[in-house]
Amino acid sequence: MLAEERTRGQGLAPEALATFLEYIGRNLPYKLCSLVAKVSMDNEPSIRLFRGRLGFVERNRCNVFKQIEFIPPPECCDPETDNSSAHGGKFRNIASSTAQWIVQQMATKRFEFQPSHWSYEEADLNLWRGSLS
Repeated sequence: MLAEERTRGQGLAPEALATFLEYIGRNLPYKLCSLVAKVSMDNEPSIRLFRGRLGFVERNRCNVFKQIEFIPPPECCDPETDNSSAHGGKFRNIASSTAQWIVQQMATKRFEFQPSHWSYEEADLNLWRGSLS
């Protein structure tokens, strides 16, 4: 979620999501077995992002909580194309696979994504962990 309204509509959401997923795919001590994006039924921009631009699949609608659940498309997590061999073949790294899918969608649908001017720098996760104690 982009909390500040002035940062919305600039193409940052898919880039931020891909960066976040790639980071956790590389740095979490355990691997995720699934990803679910829960979007408010009133949030049309996010629905367009996940369903349209990123090609995520609607898994469920919950009228009680007014949410739609989206999951990455099956081809995004294809064991033939993901990086499971980098993890001993034991787990499919769904976070990194989904990040790569998002980047691919951004590259093939460039006209739908507005370029942004930001950079990402990965710091040692142990520095952050050390600051918590």
